[in-house]
Amino acid sequence: MPQAGPSRVTPREREVFVLAAQGYTAKEIGKSLGISPRTVEAHRRHIKDKLGLNNQSELVLYAVRNGFLEA
Repeated sequence: MPQAGPSRVTPREREVFVLAAQGYTAKEIGKSLGISPRTVEAHRRHIKDKLGLNNQSELVLYAVRNGFLEA
């Protein structure tokens, strides 16, 4: 079974991850990246699965603890 973790996150997922961790909505992220909000939600789901996160709070905490955002 392939190992999950940050290295398995695609460049597009990383873009969505950072914007989501900053608190932007799926609609705002989609508009910014030129993708649909539904695609944003799919990327967000994949990110959470790959990183073992359960919700938005854990996503933000992961981002802060791993240097994607400043506290």
